[in-house]
Amino acid sequence: MKCKCGGDMILRFNKKCNCQFYGCSNYPSCKNTMVADKEGNPIGAIADDELRALRKKLSDLLYEYFGSGYHWADTCEIANFLQNETGKPYVSRLNKEEVTNLLNKIAKDKIVSENNT
Repeated sequence: MKCKCGGDMILRFNKKCNCQFYGCSNYPSCKNTMVADKEGNPIGAIADDELRALRKKLSDLLYEYFGSGYHWADTCEIANFLQNETGKPYVSRLNKEEVTNLLNKIAKDKIVSENNT
């Protein structure tokens, strides 16, 4: 599998989360990554800087939207919301279009709920 920069995507292991991911062979000049499942199969889209920033923004908004902090109950609600909206339970599996659509939906819902209070 090729990275957007032309390098090869290499299966790597993250000791902090005890999980696999794909990273570009041109790291550190290219920091593109992709999530992998437990068997090492790629999941979702290659995350460049722009997609990582959008996913971070979405994650922050979802935790604000569903609760007051990073709590396991909030995480379950977020996974259910994502599954219902996109068919994918994790932000890390969403592509740019899916993230952008959810950001717009949350912004619209917040405006509607603020106007109704």
